[in-house]
Amino acid sequence: MALVKNAAQGVRVQLLSGARYRDATIAAIRSSVLRCWCSLFIIDLTTSFGMPLTVDPVIEELERAVRRRVDVRLVIGGSRTSLEIAELADAARAFCRSHEVPCRWLTSKDVRGSHAKIVIADALSIVGSHNWSPGAFGGEQVQDSLLIRSGVLSVQLSGLFMQQWNRAS
Repeated sequence: MALVKNAAQGVRVQLLSGARYRDATIAAIRSSVLRCWCSLFIIDLTTSFGMPLTVDPVIEELERAVRRRVDVRLVIGGSRTSLEIAELADAARAFCRSHEVPCRWLTSKDVRGSHAKIVIADALSIVGSHNWSPGAFGGEQVQDSLLIRSGVLSVQLSGLFMQQWNRAS
């Protein structure tokens, strides 16, 4: 009911199916002025031989936002039980740090991870099922997310994000 009420107050929602998510995420990061906070379960930087990189440009856009003095923060949820996902998270964290993108890993033996997929870029939020992976970005997987223009939602998601950021290492 709140979404319907807020819709009359200028909330705009757009469906991002398949590969459209990546371009929308890059555009959201590029347009951010104050903050760009992202929480993802998986960030997979691997690519098949001969295939173009799909995830690196998103991290590089975060790096450009850092240079513009945007408050950039990235939380990777990862997994306590899957070694493969934990290795992907560790590699992504190292890559982000090498690109000066503030990044924390939410999962450890003492801290429960997160399965969230959230991008908050000022009053723009993207929520849904997309991880940052070649399959999700390339359209091989069935993924759907919503791009929502709403300052109210952005503030609410920011509170949830900060809880994750403060728990993460």
